[in-house]
Amino acid sequence: MAHPVTGSIEGAEWRWVLLWTAVVLLAVNVPYALGAVMSTPELEFGGAVYAVEDMNSYFAKMRQGERGAWLFRIPYTAEEHPGTIIYLFYLLLGKAAAVLGLSLEGTFHLARLVCGAICMLAVYRFLAHYTPLRAVRRIAFLLVAFSGGMGWLFILTGQTGWLGSLSIDLILPEGYGFLILYSAPHIALATAGLLLGLVWVESGCARHDVRLALAGAAAFLVVALIAPFYLLIPCGVLGVHWLVVSVRQRRPDWKAAWLIVLSALPSGAVVGYDYYYFTFDPVYRAWAAQNLVRSPHPLHYLAGYLVVGALALVGGVWAVRRRRWSLGLPLIWLAVVPLLLYVPFNAQRRLIIGAQVPLCLLAALGWVHCVALPFGRSRFVRWLGRHPRYSRAGMRRFLTAILILLASLTNPLLILGNSVQVARPRPPIYHSRAELDALEWLRAHTAPEDIVLCAYETGNYLPVRAGNRVLLGLGTETLDAERKRAEVGRFYNAGESDAWRRELLRQYGIAYVLVGPNERSLGSFLPGEAAYLRPVYASDSYAIYRVEVGP
Repeated sequence: MAHPVTGSIEGAEWRWVLLWTAVVLLAVNVPYALGAVMSTPELEFGGAVYAVEDMNSYFAKMRQGERGAWLFRIPYTAEEHPGTIIYLFYLLLGKAAAVLGLSLEGTFHLARLVCGAICMLAVYRFLAHYTPLRAVRRIAFLLVAFSGGMGWLFILTGQTGWLGSLSIDLILPEGYGFLILYSAPHIALATAGLLLGLVWVESGCARHDVRLALAGAAAFLVVALIAPFYLLIPCGVLGVHWLVVSVRQRRPDWKAAWLIVLSALPSGAVVGYDYYYFTFDPVYRAWAAQNLVRSPHPLHYLAGYLVVGALALVGGVWAVRRRRWSLGLPLIWLAVVPLLLYVPFNAQRRLIIGAQVPLCLLAALGWVHCVALPFGRSRFVRWLGRHPRYSRAGMRRFLTAILILLASLTNPLLILGNSVQVARPRPPIYHSRAELDALEWLRAHTAPEDIVLCAYETGNYLPVRAGNRVLLGLGTETLDAERKRAEVGRFYNAGESDAWRRELLRQYGIAYVLVGPNERSLGSFLPGEAAYLRPVYASDSYAIYRVEVGP
């Protein structure tokens, strides 16, 4: 295989990267910092702002690790199932919290900072691998860090449900560097693993270097332990890249093919492990079947990458016309990803992860070679450059700043909107002292495997603070969540029979019933009058009952 461009990175460049990484990390942490400042003993900030339910689920997984678990069990469903190494990343974060003496939320956000920084360093390493031009690297890096889509326009025009979905630059963290840093650390680390793995394996194939292929294998193993389905991306990209290079060179490079296979072996074992459980275990199989993260209408992707995508198209045409074969892998990645986004797979849209990086690389190439440089040579700029206050370089920088600003309009609105939510303390972002006291009682007096029946809203946070399992609490992880939501509503309805309630408690092995504001909103059932519910905790707002229904 041909040797790709491998641009060296000087110390000054790394300092520039670290500076802008610090800037974007500061920006994405504004709502979290505001929540920490607004938090009081009576109304405590829960640590989650963006995708609160999902973030709470990560905290709940960390709680399992903090309490000593090495195998993950779904905390949001009552069905019995074996523990697995799925979500090992968050189990390890929970153990780190215990060792460091930090809160789960504090450890999570520390991991966000660390993994976010690693991700942005990996982004620059990837960019430098494919272009020696510092200006292109920097523009591409800033586009990865700050650019979004047309979500701002949908917000301002009130078209937030356009074509049946919110704009992807608001809801798809894998799709944008800004959202990756804003959301969860595992996505940042997986993105870094994908980018570095692709660079190392491609370089290993080009040089027939086993060590680089093994480095790529280690990177892909990290990705597999976080989310095995992400590996569809390097499999598709490296496979097609090998075929294209073989056709172009008119002979297959079997050594390179062997190195690609070698790089996939360790992560392949993890994929096989996950495949076994999600295929043959009924609980994990049901979880996978209902965990639907399908791609929206294709026009959403067009709107989500309109500015950057238009420039990337220009840059791609420029690269192909000039036979820049060193850009083969980024071009192939962008050709493969539209197919991956609509393969028959439940988590389709997650496969956009990392694709923004080659997109921004080609956009930066298109901008520099087809817009900025021709603009700098234009008659208008030459005329304006005669004025001592203007220079061609200065005007190009100004034009580039306008580009990045126009491509990044959604993110300030997102941060502003979330900050406004945080500034108005209320559930589910904040939790009352009464709720926390009740959950702390559960944590101190019950076992982690004890299942608690409560409303959906309570159940989403209960495993975080109390560490118990719940019957209902997360749409994707509670098996048959809609049916259970209806059953929970019936349970708290005063008109339901005690015989039905007893059977429900026995069916799911419920150990405790919690009653608080969320539960009272479902109905006026009085558990204190039920002989099979023994009161064990009571406050002005919350009560907890031990279930005594017998076998």
